[in-house]
Amino acid sequence: MSTRANDLEEYDVLTIDEAAALLRVHPVTLRKRAVKWGVPHRRLGAEWRFSRKVLTQWIQDVAAC
Repeated sequence: MSTRANDLEEYDVLTIDEAAALLRVHPVTLRKRAVKWGVPHRRLGAEWRFSRKVLTQWIQDVAAC
């Protein structure tokens, strides 16, 4: 599945592929480093979910450091 970051605005909850597109990293990189980077996420079994609003705020907070 290929998702452009501009298309993500319509979704409140992002999959790992969509969140990776928003962060402009590979999904495997995001999966491996989400905890280390402190990326806010939820695991639903094997599925990863990210709140678009929370992730956007996290990006702004990290950029401000």
